[in-house]
Amino acid sequence: MIKTRTSQLILFFLVIILSSACLTEKSLSDIKESGKITILTKNNAHCYYIYRELHMGFEYELSTAFADYLGVDLNVKTPGWPRMYAALNKGRGDFIAASLTITPEREKIVDFSDEYMAIQQQVIIHKDNPEIRRLDDLKGKTVHIRKDSSYHERLLDLNKEGFEIKLVAHKRTSTEEFIRQIAEKEIDITVADSNIALLNRLYYPDIRMAFPLNKKQSLGWIVREGQSELLNEINTFLQKIKQDGTFDDIYRKYYANVDIFDYYGVKKFHEAIETKLPAYEDIIKQESNKYGFDWRLIAATVYQESRFQPKAKSYTGVRGLMQITKRTAGEMGIENRYTVRIV
Repeated sequence: MIKTRTSQLILFFLVIILSSACLTEKSLSDIKESGKITILTKNNAHCYYIYRELHMGFEYELSTAFADYLGVDLNVKTPGWPRMYAALNKGRGDFIAASLTITPEREKIVDFSDEYMAIQQQVIIHKDNPEIRRLDDLKGKTVHIRKDSSYHERLLDLNKEGFEIKLVAHKRTSTEEFIRQIAEKEIDITVADSNIALLNRLYYPDIRMAFPLNKKQSLGWIVREGQSELLNEINTFLQKIKQDGTFDDIYRKYYANVDIFDYYGVKKFHEAIETKLPAYEDIIKQESNKYGFDWRLIAATVYQESRFQPKAKSYTGVRGLMQITKRTAGEMGIENRYTVRIV
């Protein structure tokens, strides 16, 4: 009697488990039939964010191109790093596109796509920190990183080699937040992938990449184990956009010239955005909307031309915020090139 009852209980739980598994599995044909594919990603500057009601981000645009390739709409979810794998395995998303490094530990629990970008872990410090110049300088130092990240894995390996680095592994703090803390001198050392560091250096010019922590690694998208049909489609897509130039177009939009860094130029830019742009932002937006331009492109042009100086003039004869030539002023009916006004 006891054995029979036990067998029934085991059978019951197996049915529940198998039923749950069936609920989370979705084939490629199911995705196409539903007309929607769901991406799980991070809410940050290099993955996905909303700016002025516009959805943006490198991973978001790559994923949008993938959805277009499949002929479906893209649905975005940002469950947060600690819950991302669980959300995938529970069927709350179809794939993860979050600039995640392909590592042996992660490959034990999920399936990765082919590489779409090569990166390298970099030790991040404040530019005024003279103590950290090479790997040996980390011995005995405190490094802040996110728990269970690829950086965490690498630092644990170094400690096995005898470096005795003091690790503070945070559960929820993002790499971008650690970079901000470095810039504000709240912490001394963190680690970031090179693409994240280069992009965030434009926002926090006082950080410095001291040295690489390891060899180059690869970023990949993630699907649940066994989702070979979807994985093959992702790999075919990645190969296609590398060949037809789509990947390069999206890459340039977010990472063009990030490796060319002018510290004083970036500092001046931040100062201008805070102190000078507000005086002209409404005018730029109004005129940009009238003629169908992205106002940010026009604002960037104004900064490039005059640094938001309405009285700016050049030895070549151009004048004003947009550095207008005398000939152009005549053709456009502009009487005073120094005047900021709405026509």
